[in-house]
Amino acid sequence: MGYSGQIALYRSVAGSTPKGETLTITNKKLTFDKREWLTLENKNKDSTQDVLIFESTDKKSLINVHLAYTDNYIGEDAILREVTVGDDQIDSDLKNNTDLMIISFKNIVITVVQTAEVKADIDITHVFVESVINILKENY
Repeated sequence: MGYSGQIALYRSVAGSTPKGETLTITNKKLTFDKREWLTLENKNKDSTQDVLIFESTDKKSLINVHLAYTDNYIGEDAILREVTVGDDQIDSDLKNNTDLMIISFKNIVITVVQTAEVKADIDITHVFVESVINILKENY
């Protein structure tokens, strides 16, 4: 999927044209010394990432859907699903406040993160990931 496809994907998921580009400057060491901008040509234009943020009606949880473009084909797969095994060793209520899943589609990395005031509902994260996959399958 080319860069223009990534922008089209963002627009189809968002349902509208982005209000503005998000440009991210990073420490070059965090990119294996490849670049200072998370942009298409390491310049201050053509961002290779964007985020959609959904807030629950009761304002007690957020879902962030991050889209990140890469030059390399990765395929279509689940990359990471947050594991809760062993959480009993962590003595903090914070362990229950987030849920995370990362998937890949061609050369796009999609991260879905749920943050909740009290406890993240893994079923909601699942629905969001499944919805993103359905959009991708139907349109790309």
